[in-house]
Amino acid sequence: MCALVTKLGPMIEKSLSKFCLVEDLIWDITKEKYEDNLAELTKILSEKSFHKYILQTIRSAKKYRPAQNDILLLLTKALQNQIPIFTEILQDWTEFVPDEIESHAMTDDVGYFVQNRNSENDRKSFLLSALYGSINTFSFFMSNGAEFDNTVIKNAAIGGNLEIIKILIDKDVPIVAAIQNSIASHQNKVLDLIFENLEIDMKVSISDLFKRSNIRSISHLLAYSPNFSINNLKLIEFGIQMESIPLLKFFINKMKYSIPNDLAIHGKIYKTIFKAEEHRKEMLSYLISQGLNVKFIFEIEDTAYNPLALSIINKDQETGIFLIEQGANCNFVLVLKGKRYPMITLAAKYQLFSLINKLIPNVDINSPSYVSSPNNINRYKKNALIYSIKYSNISFCKMLLKHGADPNYSKLEYSPLCYCCKVSNFELFNYLFKFTGLFPGDLDENGKITHSPLSICIKNGNVEMIKLILDLGYDPSISIVNEADENEIDHLQYAKLFENQEIINIISQKMEIATKRNSFFKDSREEYFTQHSIFKDANESQLLDAVRAGCVVRVNIKIFPRSDIIEAFNKLMDAGVILELHNLE
Repeated sequence: MCALVTKLGPMIEKSLSKFCLVEDLIWDITKEKYEDNLAELTKILSEKSFHKYILQTIRSAKKYRPAQNDILLLLTKALQNQIPIFTEILQDWTEFVPDEIESHAMTDDVGYFVQNRNSENDRKSFLLSALYGSINTFSFFMSNGAEFDNTVIKNAAIGGNLEIIKILIDKDVPIVAAIQNSIASHQNKVLDLIFENLEIDMKVSISDLFKRSNIRSISHLLAYSPNFSINNLKLIEFGIQMESIPLLKFFINKMKYSIPNDLAIHGKIYKTIFKAEEHRKEMLSYLISQGLNVKFIFEIEDTAYNPLALSIINKDQETGIFLIEQGANCNFVLVLKGKRYPMITLAAKYQLFSLINKLIPNVDINSPSYVSSPNNINRYKKNALIYSIKYSNISFCKMLLKHGADPNYSKLEYSPLCYCCKVSNFELFNYLFKFTGLFPGDLDENGKITHSPLSICIKNGNVEMIKLILDLGYDPSISIVNEADENEIDHLQYAKLFENQEIINIISQKMEIATKRNSFFKDSREEYFTQHSIFKDANESQLLDAVRAGCVVRVNIKIFPRSDIIEAFNKLMDAGVILELHNLE
């Protein structure tokens, strides 16, 4: 450790010289230097790895250099015209307007304070003279009995006036506060002066120096051999926060840090990466090459994650695809608020279609989200196909079906066709109907229908969809379980519970036709078709299957001039089995 610390100064000057230049250009900016400093920073901004560090340094300078606020604001606005990232700091930046006392303190107008002595304002005036390095005003208040405390020491360090610091040293005041604040405010000459005149043994964290936008101070402090500590994880986290590959490479390669095989450390690194806004893939690529594990499962705020799950909940397809290519576990199940999400379902929830394409070869495409009850019975909710319906995304739906999604998947809270009815999606209902046909409804563990396409539309009051379902041949006399009392009732009885007379009338009419049809074919419908060879040019088996299922059908058929054929079709029409008959003569 000691050998490494000794080499840090030269390494920083060589490897991080551009970061040090950023500090100098921002901390030491004046109206006279503005144009030159802006030009230099503009050049540096061409490299994205410096964007965040420039932003952080401006934030620090804004906090600790109030006298430079106006010129810093001008600089930031100019940079914002080139890089939008600077917009975030401008949103809460108001123009600095000093009050009367502060404006005189800033210009070291000691005459003003001599003429306007006020016991209530003297304390404020003394503190401001230290903050702005106004030596004449500071000396005036000292000669009039002003007292020292930590606030005065802190302000003097930030102000950076070396004459004031010499006075503090001569007065033998506790100077540690001055050291910390001179580091924070980039007053490195104050550091030199203090350590040249005093023997101080204090512990300095290298990671803190980077976070304070004062890399320069490391070289200054090393000259006086203070007690340094290095927290490698914090340095790695800082490099990630700055979204800077050069910083990461410096911390790992130059400072000889290898990522330990520790779940907690890997978790912290991944958490920090997914807080970064840019360059996640690039940073991960480098860190994985240095030992970051893509297969680890780690806890963040009492929730178990893997890297792929983090990429999905952050809606980061590019990074998610990269992690899959690097071997991340695609079958991990994320538990959020008691609900369990397979990765493909989680990706569908966030509409990450490119990522889903990458997941499909590695997972069960039908895997649903689910909730586990205390008796270990899973209540299944949605899968990827259901999310395609929820978001009315027919291209997504087609893609899933193409890759094997089951349109009749029955484990879900709502099967796909029933879910189309729940969200009143006509387009996807018609599309899925080609694959599913009509089916009675979703069943409970006892084989009873809990809800059907028709019952859902009745509950929602969707008249147009009710007409569509009935015209397709759904039998309203089918029984469903009434959720209110768990008794079985037909769809007409169910409709009456909601007192929508239009829906009741529609279903009543269809019930009459269904009853008539079912009575007509109760005993001999197969025999009737067998005895009368009426299906010369039609698909007989297909029509028979439809009739057996109680469906109303439309028929295109060539009618022969035979009385028995005509009689047969007339009876089918009367029974409501055939709604439309097209003569193809």
